[in-house]
Amino acid sequence: MKEVAVSATRKMKMLLLACSLVFFTSNDSLGSKSSDFKAEIESRIRAYKKWLRSRPPRSYFDKKIPEFRAVVVLGVKVVPYLIRAIEKGDSDKNALSVLIDEITKRKFTMEELFNKGDIRKRTDVLIEWWKHGRNEDIKRFKILNDRLLKSIEKGNVKEARKTKKDIQNLGVLVLPHIIDRIGRGDVELIECVSVLTGGEISRDASKKGVLDWWEKNGERFKLGSLEP
Repeated sequence: MKEVAVSATRKMKMLLLACSLVFFTSNDSLGSKSSDFKAEIESRIRAYKKWLRSRPPRSYFDKKIPEFRAVVVLGVKVVPYLIRAIEKGDSDKNALSVLIDEITKRKFTMEELFNKGDIRKRTDVLIEWWKHGRNEDIKRFKILNDRLLKSIEKGNVKEARKTKKDIQNLGVLVLPHIIDRIGRGDVELIECVSVLTGGEISRDASKKGVLDWWEKNGERFKLGSLEP
């Protein structure tokens, strides 16, 4: 009976999470009031930390639990709050870094993760990326997109596949730039949009389909100013 009760509780949490996802993807009223949005962020992070306190160490790698997903669905606008908490030495900074990874989908290279052969703290890597790396990511996207176009022109399928992966590894913060290029005709990037949005857009979507979708949903993936 106890197991049944626990299962029912988890199902209810998942239902509430689904409802919150619908709300935040279809209603901009809260997002337009920074004080309300900040309060919502803090409430969900507190709930997530409460869950962490009840679990064994390193449970923050469990990305399926409702409390984790409830923060993730708030989108990229929650990232500045998480970064500031890490900079202030939050006791759960490692857990917050996992949230940032899941939200931004930024995959760091071995060169970024290591310094002279020594592995760097994940939180240090994130803060450096936040302060300096985001502008560099935009520059890198432009270089990678040029490389992708050239590899496609040459029929180099292997190189094109690798370059698409490198673009995807830059994460959702380059999505506005990817969409801009799609609007100019670089439809080979539609696959990257599909991956970075978790399949919200089909890999086989048309240029018009992607642009129409972005007009309705793009705000969820826009961080805004690159100033911290």
